[in-house]
Amino acid sequence: MTASVRISLYLFLRDWGGIMSQEEPPNWSELIIERSAFAVPLSDDRYRAWMAGRRIFVSSAMDSEMSPFRNAVRDYLRNFGATPVMWEEITPQDQSPQVAYLSGVESSRIFLLLLGRRYGIADDSGYSPTNKEANLAKALRIPRLLFTFSVKDRSERDGKLNDLIGSLHNELSAAEFETAADLCAQLDSRLREMAAHSERLWIKLGRLIFPGRVSSQFRPKEGGVITVTARISEGDLKRELIELGKPSFYGPGVMRLTYGSDSHLITVKSVNSEREYNTEDFLKIICEASTDRVGDSFGMLGILSSMDGKTPSEVADIWARRTIFSEEIQTSERNRRHDFSDSYSIPETKPLAAILHSIGASAWVAEGLTQLFIVEEVSRRYGGHFEYLEIGPSTAKGLVVKGKFRFPGGMGARVESAVIEGFVAF
Repeated sequence: MTASVRISLYLFLRDWGGIMSQEEPPNWSELIIERSAFAVPLSDDRYRAWMAGRRIFVSSAMDSEMSPFRNAVRDYLRNFGATPVMWEEITPQDQSPQVAYLSGVESSRIFLLLLGRRYGIADDSGYSPTNKEANLAKALRIPRLLFTFSVKDRSERDGKLNDLIGSLHNELSAAEFETAADLCAQLDSRLREMAAHSERLWIKLGRLIFPGRVSSQFRPKEGGVITVTARISEGDLKRELIELGKPSFYGPGVMRLTYGSDSHLITVKSVNSEREYNTEDFLKIICEASTDRVGDSFGMLGILSSMDGKTPSEVADIWARRTIFSEEIQTSERNRRHDFSDSYSIPETKPLAAILHSIGASAWVAEGLTQLFIVEEVSRRYGGHFEYLEIGPSTAKGLVVKGKFRFPGGMGARVESAVIEGFVAF
């Protein structure tokens, strides 16, 4: 196929199929967010479900001082169904103990660091095993929880341990404990907070973002009805949501509704408001799901990417690295002229980190917005569905994203998956 024929075919397919950005632009400017919301603690059943099988690495000096605390933490984690990863549980095979423990760090979802009075024995690297484990958890960006044994004076601790704690205080918030019961109570509080942040649902309706609940009903050939309920305190947000339910000269407009791992084009049919407190309204928003044309757009991606010798997942990976993880990917002028699939990997909006920074998002809000951004932009551009998506927890420097989604079938595009993994730096 000659270059002129390829270009003519590309222009025809682009105009006929409509690149998604031309049909539905991104909506991430002038966001209105329910900032006063907080993550409601989960029930014990939901907390146990979140903890079930979760690998939590327990790191501390192996001495008589820390042994009772390690035992108490191990019993607590087991009681809630988590998997403690620690000396008492690991049986190294065909590898040295230290290699086995570092491998345990790599395979864990949370890193729990308990520091007492002793630093531990440093090896040839100059670091104790606990220090090396902590360094690896930091390098891998595994969420870390720090607990230090309470002392009356810093001189009660080894000097190198004071240095380690000082450096960690610049990165993490720490809690002090005196007894095993005290340690487990604080650990329970921190883990339940992490679970609530992870599990509670954030919702995006157009440019409006708030936590709430969603129920939906879909029937073949009849579309779907989605009901959103939320308690809203922010005045601007409340006013805009109520306005959506009022009659408009132009009729109901099409908007995008995103929540969890789902994203739909909808029209708002009604908004009902109830008030019990002066500062809070309970809103019920009834939406009608519309037909989403993303499948047509994805079909074009399959054809165009194959013309360039790429797969849809390769194109989506470039887009994710640029848009979600703010990576600089240079494309030569010649490649920009001839790489037709590049139009599907060029960001249409500011990178995610820039959006989070512009609104000062952190902690739970940053986690919620990150999930909404990824789900909405992937759905809007490529369609398909997520097999899994894990966000955070948020730290002072950013959060980790791990996900995998499957593309829809379409014209010229075989069904395949794409992995989205990286670090979103604030």
